[in-house]
Amino acid sequence: MVAALCALYAGYGLFLASRMVWTDGEMGLLPAGYGQLRQRYQASWGVPLPVGPARLSYRLPGAYWLYAWAPHVPRDCQLALGRAFSLALSLPGVAATLIWAGELGGPFATLAAGIMLLSSATLVGTYATASYEGVVASLWMVGLYAAWHGAPTAAVACGAAVAGLRHTAYWQAWALWLAAGTDLAGAVAIGSLVVLFCGAPASFWTVFWWGTPPPGLPRDGWVKGGRVLAQRYEPFAGWLALALVSHAWTPVTARLAAVTLGLLVVQHGQRAWWRPKWVVGYLPDFALPVVLILAVAIAPALGKVDWWPYVLLWLGWGLWRRRHPALP
Repeated sequence: MVAALCALYAGYGLFLASRMVWTDGEMGLLPAGYGQLRQRYQASWGVPLPVGPARLSYRLPGAYWLYAWAPHVPRDCQLALGRAFSLALSLPGVAATLIWAGELGGPFATLAAGIMLLSSATLVGTYATASYEGVVASLWMVGLYAAWHGAPTAAVACGAAVAGLRHTAYWQAWALWLAAGTDLAGAVAIGSLVVLFCGAPASFWTVFWWGTPPPGLPRDGWVKGGRVLAQRYEPFAGWLALALVSHAWTPVTARLAAVTLGLLVVQHGQRAWWRPKWVVGYLPDFALPVVLILAVAIAPALGKVDWWPYVLLWLGWGLWRRRHPALP
């Protein structure tokens, strides 16, 4: 079942990738999008791009290493190949989600996790963009799975990779190192602080404290942030309601929920205070454990025929109303 659901996920991701327009992240990582990035930056901020698009100051080098192959392929192939590459890198995380769901809640939990992913074009489409979001989400989930299953070296490696890809995921890396609980994890954690501070001091302070809001930041408030959240994650309202009815929680999913919520507050609480809409864009980093938690909770309902019309309704709604900011 896991292989079949992964294949459906990959197929749906490729379908969405073929229909999405360029995203801001892709413009900054693929040479074919540099021209659009300069225009977008000028239009948004009223000033020229302060640095060359090959190295934006708020990004870590790992994001660019990930797509170091892009300049060596034809420009008209970069977007399609980059999206397929990102989707492939997200597959280990999706597989870990499905496998772990099955271990905690049985085959119906695995099926529930697959259905939830397929119902969310926001998640699948985000992981299918040529960015680092798919691989960060994958590393986070694989690292959690490894830490919980007694593979500390793998958890440490996933944490180190996450720390090098996205400074806003730095606390997730520390969570993996703490979960690994080994001397190696401690050494990597301390070493990463030194490297981050010496190599990218601007990113170091972005990790821990932003200071004052960036100039020119739109003040669109919590109402717009909530509206964007509801629009992008409509099907999850149905899955959450079903999970509350089924309430099949386990100690592992309860701990995962606490870790996920705690890290979301620590990493993005200040950004939410400044501009809640920003935080909605970071949610895919945390989404795979949430899918696992809800899948285990609703697994008993999937074992009852009476609940299947409700499940199919939300799956159909998500597939029909494909919501992603890059979809026309």
